[in-house]
Amino acid sequence: MKKFTIAVATVLALGGLNACTSDYVCTCDVTVFGFPVSVDTTFTDVSRGDAEDECQALEDETNEGSGGLATASCEAAKA
Repeated sequence: MKKFTIAVATVLALGGLNACTSDYVCTCDVTVFGFPVSVDTTFTDVSRGDAEDECQALEDETNEGSGGLATASCEAAKA
């Protein structure tokens, strides 16, 4: 029973680490009409997965919504 309790506590502790939130910066290197631009967007108090998803969405919006006039490559990193 003691081993089971320790195992459950370990799983819960590790699961709790994944739920931590922090601030993340999404840096997008954008090329518009051949000119490079860097754009930073800050996500406050979000999980790593949510920050990565939002950053990917920014990249997708830029690449798909510009009609081929702009290209972007975005990456999220802890602030």
